[in-house]
Amino acid sequence: MLLQSYKNIRNVHLKLQHNRFLSTCLKPIKQLVRFEGPDAQKFLQGLTTQKVSLEKPFYTGFLNTSGRILFDAFCYPENITTTETGKPSQRLYVEVENFRTEEFLKHVIKYRLRYKCDVTAVNPDELSVQVGWDQDADKVMNDKNSIASMWDPRFQKPLLSRSIVSSHACISNADLNEYATFRFRHGVAEGSSEITPGSAFPMESNLDWMNGVDFYKGCYLGQELTVRTYHTGVTRKRIFPFIVENGGHNSDIQPSSKLALGASSNQVSKRSPGKILVLQGIYGLAMLRLEYLGQPLECNGVPIRIMDEVWKEQMQSSNSKN
Repeated sequence: MLLQSYKNIRNVHLKLQHNRFLSTCLKPIKQLVRFEGPDAQKFLQGLTTQKVSLEKPFYTGFLNTSGRILFDAFCYPENITTTETGKPSQRLYVEVENFRTEEFLKHVIKYRLRYKCDVTAVNPDELSVQVGWDQDADKVMNDKNSIASMWDPRFQKPLLSRSIVSSHACISNADLNEYATFRFRHGVAEGSSEITPGSAFPMESNLDWMNGVDFYKGCYLGQELTVRTYHTGVTRKRIFPFIVENGGHNSDIQPSSKLALGASSNQVSKRSPGKILVLQGIYGLAMLRLEYLGQPLECNGVPIRIMDEVWKEQMQSSNSKN
């Protein structure tokens, strides 16, 4: 009798887990920057890795002159058709980490030159970004009160949605750690702690696999090396998700910890296969040299499994191109 009751409770718990309603407000970690004016699209076009659209939001990167990532970001055009003069209006919002807003403003404004475009940081108490996944993904995506919304293109399927909403309506029924864990399980890196500013390259950080690079758009800052790398196919390492195996102690795994070949590996390595970028619970992200894919790996004696199946289609496409 007690056993049957336990099974019933467990089944209900599993059912609730399967039908979770999860969304969170990114106000504590993100801020919006508004680009507005007749040259807003043209101005951003010369700074971003993705083609700037006035029709739909997109994921993109801002690079330095040597082609390394400074900011990974989302860009949301607001659907405004005309101004008071009757001319088409251009207003776009760029989502960046809030503690780097001033740094972002300094970067873009120095390239504004004669472009007619006002660039201002949006008051966090005015507008915020809300994300939803699992059962809340459709709800956030279809919020009629949102300024703009999108299915996050970094995921291989429509799994997580993002919307710009008024801050007072931006609510959370999940915390930021749950959002991070969801990203890690799907191999999605985000922000300066996972994509190192001024050091990381777009392809190593999977911006191409996450639909953040248009290799056929016009000139933009840092384009030359990015396009050359794409056409030569020389990318030796990439970010992959991993899981801590066999109940290992994740306290032994810290950001920047080096990876090592597992005891069962038949390969000898003179250098580390990669390093840990971030870990939340048993899921995390690691920068891995591609030559070690499929090899048993560990970190400080703790076995981990690289979840390369997440990027299986992209890897096959890259191999066929090369």
